[in-house]
Amino acid sequence: MGLGSLAPLLAMPSQAQASPEKAHVKIFNYDLEDLYDVKAVKDGSLYDVKIIVDENCDSNSNICLHSVRAYIDGKETPIKAIKNEGGGRLSIKAITELGKIVDVKGIDNNGNKIDVKGLLANNSLIHNVKAIHADDSISPVKGYDKDGKLYHIKVLTASENVANSVNGVEYIGDVKAISIN
Repeated sequence: MGLGSLAPLLAMPSQAQASPEKAHVKIFNYDLEDLYDVKAVKDGSLYDVKIIVDENCDSNSNICLHSVRAYIDGKETPIKAIKNEGGGRLSIKAITELGKIVDVKGIDNNGNKIDVKGLLANNSLIHNVKAIHADDSISPVKGYDKDGKLYHIKVLTASENVANSVNGVEYIGDVKAISIN
């Protein structure tokens, strides 16, 4: 096969797919008026946590749910509430394709880790995701895209008695970003 027979193929426009738009997940520390990154922490390494913006949501949609994922070792990894820790707190973790449970933490400007937890709301299936600082103060966890749009990070549960499974690990709630248009 000569180059002449490849000419029509080489002239075709690229079929590369655009990657989904992503938004950043951050902790907003009101006291210090500062933003901290939220990261997955695996074997001492930090990995991005992002919102995958649902392209089907538009200005005509009232409320939209978007996926929250960690990018561990180049792979998109789900983030879930895996258990009720007691005291009204849900454990938030990333779950790798091999079923390894990975911490999700905030990282302050000094590199200190901050717990990220779901806080149970009474009689609700929607729970806030918050940062719990070493002094037990609480800060909101939010998402922001390149245009400055705000996303609320929440845990959505079916009920306390329902467990689902992803990659062989049971979980009790999905971590989602909610945008309100």
